[in-house]
Amino acid sequence: MTDPALVSQREFESVNFAMARFHIHHMRRIASFLKMDFESAYIWGTLAILNLVARMSSLFALDACATDTGDPSVPLTPVRLTDLAMICGIPIETVRRKLKKMQQRSKVEQAHDGMWYIVNQSFE
Repeated sequence: MTDPALVSQREFESVNFAMARFHIHHMRRIASFLKMDFESAYIWGTLAILNLVARMSSLFALDACATDTGDPSVPLTPVRLTDLAMICGIPIETVRRKLKKMQQRSKVEQAHDGMWYIVNQSFE
């Protein structure tokens, strides 16, 4: 008789492998698409997620009439450099340097109060 715990462990390992492969493939794809290194792509992706949080909450409202990118009438939520660095687990100066490079390439912008957000044209 097969031990259910061993079967469950093997199933978990298979799913874990598939998910890891999925994430790695998409990190490579986004880095290639945005023409940046993996760490920059990770920072950019994290910033995009944090910027879109307020928009995405409208997707869960029953009366919302939103697209899959959320309600476009809701502005992006800018993010502080220190918060982004902490969430990414990357030193502040590294995040600052990479954001400045992305800003030169029109992938992100810095608001007048120093907070950061993605640029919609960075998807094109």
